[in-house]
Amino acid sequence: MSGISEIRKRVEDFQDNLPDEIEDSVRNSNRSLQGEIQIQLYNNDSVVSKNLLDNIEVDERRRSDLLIHTGVTAPPWSRYVEYGTGQRARQDTQPGHKQYDSADPMPPYEPILRWIAGKNIVPTNYDTQSELARAIQRTLGELGQIPRPFMRTVWFDGSRGYKKIVRDAHDGMKRSLRHF
Repeated sequence: MSGISEIRKRVEDFQDNLPDEIEDSVRNSNRSLQGEIQIQLYNNDSVVSKNLLDNIEVDERRRSDLLIHTGVTAPPWSRYVEYGTGQRARQDTQPGHKQYDSADPMPPYEPILRWIAGKNIVPTNYDTQSELARAIQRTLGELGQIPRPFMRTVWFDGSRGYKKIVRDAHDGMKRSLRHF
């Protein structure tokens, strides 16, 4: 009788520990993915300000008592950096993908001027930083923004992206099974 009780106890422990092992593995993988995406963003010179870099987060939502859903998120406007806009935008290879056009044909002037001032750019073809900001605003309005992918590059990389998350979840399950 004690053998059945021991088996029952091990099964209960396994049921309790399995979601935690998988959850911990996936959470750690997503935090690693978050760091890789931030590094990719920085290396692409995609960072206009720290605003985008600081807004790449691991989103964790508990769906039930057993499983937690996690993922790496970025603000909605980051898609313009990822895919570009206007004529310069690159179509995604996914079926049904729509090119992202700017909501306003003219991007806002103030953030461009702040970016120029923050980078301490000295205009060579313009008299002031304000004139340079207006020229950049006109160019972006007419031609769009060149894409600087940072999410897809990491996500589809087998050693850093979604395949790593699946491998890590699988490893968490194996660890839980070993304790069984």
